[in-house]
Amino acid sequence: MMRSRIRRSGMLRSMTERVACVTGAGGTIGRAICRRLAKEGWQVVLLDRDEGRAKSLAAELGGLFLQTDVADEAQVERAFAEVADVYGRLDALVNNAAIADPSS
Repeated sequence: MMRSRIRRSGMLRSMTERVACVTGAGGTIGRAICRRLAKEGWQVVLLDRDEGRAKSLAAELGGLFLQTDVADEAQVERAFAEVADVYGRLDALVNNAAIADPSS
């Protein structure tokens, strides 16, 4: 799992700082959601299986990128354990990622 931020020992800068996790953060809608949350003062955790655009957006927003495929339960568990370790909380989850079954 790729990380693009230095661990902050589970402490937020203030108790009013809210943490949001966005799946599918590298796509068009995901990027817009992340930008809006950051603009509103949220700490944003960007989850995407493709590190390209999501990782650079995390750097731009001062967020945390975790390379995660939401179709893989173990990767999702690791990602949320990392969020708990870094921030000590999660206030919002935006389930933006899609899992497509090409056979249907």
